[in-house]
Amino acid sequence: MKILIVDDHDLIRAGLRNVLTTSGHQVVAETNSIEAAGEFLLEASNTFADVRCDVAIIDHALPDGIGLEFIRRYSQSFSDCAFILLTADMDESLLRLAQEAGAAAYINKSEPLSHLLRVISQLSSMRLAPSSSQNPQSALSAREVQVLTRVAAGARSIEIASLLFISEATVKSHLASINRKLGASNRTMALAKAKSLGIL
Repeated sequence: MKILIVDDHDLIRAGLRNVLTTSGHQVVAETNSIEAAGEFLLEASNTFADVRCDVAIIDHALPDGIGLEFIRRYSQSFSDCAFILLTADMDESLLRLAQEAGAAAYINKSEPLSHLLRVISQLSSMRLAPSSSQNPQSALSAREVQVLTRVAAGARSIEIASLLFISEATVKSHLASINRKLGASNRTMALAKAKSLGIL
């Protein structure tokens, strides 16, 4: 994945760049401000595809503005780019606003870097995989299908929560409901039953 990093702390940018490149991703640009990030997106959209970014990791608190407003401003125009909000302060209202702004996921800075890598991997899988439609034979809700699809891609509960803007407890509640509706006792059985029904 081609990635843009936007953070005003040199150490954080360096750490993100190191773990991302070591994991096989390409950091196409780093900036420390919203203005510079916007200029990169606009310039890249007028040049070759190999300099465009698939993922933009945006710190919420930047010297010239907040990441949430950056995502709100650019997410629709650059729909091929997944915007990840990086924040030190997480609350339910911020999660809701991030989702409304068009963020693909949010990452709390207290999470390990492996969590960020897993979320990026999930975003990559979602980009490549065809969208799943709910099977009429199934009683699963649309949200439950979303959760199960991400389980099939190898996501953990905390990663699914980040991608769907719900709490980890809500994810676990959906999983319990999925198991009950499909007559499964664990995730493996639920996935097998869902595949046999054509849900996945």
